Amino acid sequence: MDVEGRTRLKQKASLCKVRQDVFEPPPPPPARRRRRTAESASLRLRMTDVGILTIHVLACKELKDKDWFSENDPYVVLHLTGGDGRAGAVPADNQGGRAVTGRTKTLHGAGKNPKWTNEIHDFQIVPRKGLAMEVEVFDYDDDGSSDSIGKTVLALDSVFTRKSGQRTEKFYDIFSKKSGKVNGQVQLGVVW
Repeated sequence: MDVEGRTRLKQKASLCKVRQDVFEPPPPPPARRRRRTAESASLRLRMTDVGILTIHVLACKELKDKDWFSENDPYVVLHLTGGDGRAGAVPADNQGGRAVTGRTKTLHGAGKNPKWTNEIHDFQIVPRKGLAMEVEVFDYDDDGSSDSIGKTVLALDSVFTRKSGQRTEKFYDIFSKKSGKVNGQVQLGVVW
């Protein structure tokens, strides 16, 4: 074979090699290594980190009377706060929403010791340090306004450390926003 023939063979071989490169996928880029800190490790989430926090509003007792001429018409508002704001905490029945509040029915004429039935509020949340549930009891007035009877804040950190599915029922003192005095108690059942 002469020099010219060898040159043609080299060119064909290089063409074949080029064509193989066109049809082969490029190699993956080298993996970037990030420094791992304790904070970044704790922020990494798995599907098992998301859960349902269920709040059962059961009763109130010894509520301060807010009406002069009639009985209290109480209702309870639940508001999830803390962590990094509202992200990651939505009611379980609200797909993709950002509202993180729940409200019971108004019990007209219930007085100082109301009892609710089937007042269950589910929140789909990612447990993290600093989450809290604000619970405020209101007295509904016929003109559409409401008076705050009292408020309490439940730190949820201890709830996340309990065994999943365990329900605790407890009375919590509610405090006046103005004076800071105890204005009654609210009974809640909490399940994680």
